[in-house]
Amino acid sequence: MHWGETKTWYGVPGDDADKFEEAIKSEAPELFEQQPALLYQLVTMMNPGRLQELGVKVVGCDQRPNEFVITWPKAYHCGFNHGINFNEAVNFALPDWLQQGKDCVLRYKQHAKAPVFSHNELLITITLFSDTIKTALWLKDSLAEMVQQETTRRDQLRAQIPLLAESLVEEDCPEEQYQCCICKGFCYLSQMTCSCTKLVTCIEHADQLCGCAKSKRTLRKRYSENQLEDILSTIEARASQPGNWLARLDNLLESPRPSLKSMRTLLADGERIAYPMPEVEDLRALVDRANAWVEKVSALGQRKPTGRRRKGRQEEIEETDRSPDALRSLLKEVERLAFDSTEIIQLRQVLHDIESFRQQAEMILSTPDDDLDLEQCRTALILGKSLNIDMPQIAALSTVVNRLEWFIKVDEEVDDRTLTLANVLDLIAEAEACNVPATHNTMIELHKFKAKGQAWADSVSNLFKQQSITVDEITALVEGQEFVPTDVDLMRQLETMKKTAQTWQTSAIAQLSGSGSATVAHRLLKQIKTATGPVGRIHVPEIGQLVTEMDFHNKWMSQVAATLNVRETQIGTSLKLFLQLAENGLDPEDDTVKDDYATCFCRGPPTDTMVSCDDCAGSYHPKCVGLTVKQVDRPFTCEMCDQPYDANRPSLNALSGFADDHKWNFIIMPAEMEIIRSINRLFVRYATVILDIANPANKVEPCRDVRLITHHLRKIYNIPLLFDAHDYETNTIIVFEHWLKRRWREAVEHATAVKSRPSTASHAGTNQRRTGDQKYTRSRKPKFVLKESREGEFACICTTPPFDHLLVITCSKCKQGYHASCVHCPPEMIATESKWKCPCCTIRAGQHYSRNVELRVQMTGKCSSTIQGKALMNSRQGNR
Repeated sequence: MHWGETKTWYGVPGDDADKFEEAIKSEAPELFEQQPALLYQLVTMMNPGRLQELGVKVVGCDQRPNEFVITWPKAYHCGFNHGINFNEAVNFALPDWLQQGKDCVLRYKQHAKAPVFSHNELLITITLFSDTIKTALWLKDSLAEMVQQETTRRDQLRAQIPLLAESLVEEDCPEEQYQCCICKGFCYLSQMTCSCTKLVTCIEHADQLCGCAKSKRTLRKRYSENQLEDILSTIEARASQPGNWLARLDNLLESPRPSLKSMRTLLADGERIAYPMPEVEDLRALVDRANAWVEKVSALGQRKPTGRRRKGRQEEIEETDRSPDALRSLLKEVERLAFDSTEIIQLRQVLHDIESFRQQAEMILSTPDDDLDLEQCRTALILGKSLNIDMPQIAALSTVVNRLEWFIKVDEEVDDRTLTLANVLDLIAEAEACNVPATHNTMIELHKFKAKGQAWADSVSNLFKQQSITVDEITALVEGQEFVPTDVDLMRQLETMKKTAQTWQTSAIAQLSGSGSATVAHRLLKQIKTATGPVGRIHVPEIGQLVTEMDFHNKWMSQVAATLNVRETQIGTSLKLFLQLAENGLDPEDDTVKDDYATCFCRGPPTDTMVSCDDCAGSYHPKCVGLTVKQVDRPFTCEMCDQPYDANRPSLNALSGFADDHKWNFIIMPAEMEIIRSINRLFVRYATVILDIANPANKVEPCRDVRLITHHLRKIYNIPLLFDAHDYETNTIIVFEHWLKRRWREAVEHATAVKSRPSTASHAGTNQRRTGDQKYTRSRKPKFVLKESREGEFACICTTPPFDHLLVITCSKCKQGYHASCVHCPPEMIATESKWKCPCCTIRAGQHYSRNVELRVQMTGKCSSTIQGKALMNSRQGNR
């Protein structure tokens, strides 16, 4: 009951069901005559008190919420509610209900009452959907009874109707095809059918199906007899497994010492049976004890564990007791367990072998070493170790064998000349381990060798601690040590150091012999510098000389790099570029002007399309001066005419000084020095060609050939070196490009002056130039006079004091100040005055002042510390 008012129950137990039926029939016989199945219609009640008077047991109870009431099979019950309530009823059955269910089916057939379900179908369904042994045990009797009764009924029917037609329908039919139309019972396994009707009957009422002849009727079967027998045999085989296993157990236990193998097999079979049997647990306990005993015996037959533990293993290896007493204890234990196995025989054999070994070992240990045979001792030791048993005689016998082997090893195998310190220490340790007396002659000799070897090792250790190590010291420790037991690793290290030092020495000597190269020398010194440990402290005199030479070489490289204004790593590349440009520009074949001579900076032959400079009238390839074909017709001024003279290029005179053998006396000559010499040779040859043309000392007649002068200017224009030389007579620096440009202007001015004269004068002037007359001079009117140079002061050529410090420029060399406008200084140079030089310093250096200013000088005397002369500065305002 879930909730609600009380419900009162009355019931008659199943044992008094027959009394109850007789009592109610006696009270109302006329009702049962009219309706024989009155008891199954649930419409009749009888006073409980009257039933008790008739001797029927009646019980009662009151059911309240959250209480259960259970009615047993065959029990009659009734009840009434005291009010509104909510109840739930459920039908369920336990395995022992099957027989009662069958009785109920028979009772229903007697009264033609239709049952709720087919009892035979229930049995078949259980066999198909439950394969447990427990189900088979409580199902087999009912199933066997069903198969036996069904087979008997079919046989009786076949006897009554010969040649009876039969059919097997293995699919389930609708429920009405299994219900007998006579008794209303379910005939699931077989039915009687006829073609004249859809009704069926059970085998018992086969005659009442219809009025047709019996030969027209058919026995329809759901399962054949063979199928029923197979189902029954399967259930019976499943149900017999526990009994069969118990029978095998009884048969095995009849032996006083059953085989352990048989017990293991029987236990495995019992564990596979899915049915609880206490005997299986008892057998498992016995087999587990027997297996534990066998494992102990098997462990004695395995090799002894080394005691090492695998990585990650958390438990230590459990040590096994391998003493003879432990084996005897195991033998007594197996006598109590009362089982038989091959390990028992093996254990007895091991105990017999232990006793034999013990006797043999005691005999050997009692014999002096001189009287013992090594092979006999080894054989006995191998026998003892093969037993895998812990016996004190094994360790003692092993010591004896090791001692005998040690004596033979020292006498036959040890050579004093090949003996190392490690060998000596090992021999002494082996002797002490096998109890060789320290007073033995061999032990005394070994200790002497040990002292020699340790003294040698100490000498090597002290050598490695020194700040400076010589090759002779290394050689002294390596050679002459044939009878000294040295340390192999230390000797190998010394030999490596000696070989390394000799290699360095040989390489240094080869480099210092004059046939070396700076690259190889640098690589050798880098290798020596990176050496670590004792090797890095080896002193080789030749290496010191090589270091001095390379320092001298580095000094030369540093100064060359400063002169060229490049990094030291770029010296070789820069010099090769200078050499290439010099070879191309200073080609002897191009020294003179020819009719088809090349005027372009590249010195290449002219092409169909050329561009001409408005100032020097030189023809250039458009590509060489950065022009396209479309720009050829535009006004053009070449770089040589348009840009000021670059005086910051590397000086050829300074560069030539680095090829001086007297100042730079190298043992290992730098490769770059030969390139400088090649450059010098080219410029020296070319200087002889243009010396008279430039005429810096005014010793020859001036050259008036503009084409020739511009030809040589273009030859040296693209060479990134300042073509200068030292004039030892005047102790001044001559810049050939500057003097060539000066001669070029003079030649242009001379040609202009000649053109401006009358024709006769012009003709005469032409003749004079051809005859070398140099008396014609263009009139000049000085605008400013430079009277003197005042270093470190403001002294402009206009003699006016400074009126604004922002418009003042100071010379970077003499520190004299000027008005920027008076000296025509470009505005951008005022902010970077550290690069500006005044006209006086420019004249003194023999350089061109500015491309927009023409500076003329009339010398009145020799220059001294104070310049005395007149200079006219006119701004050239050319349209370019």
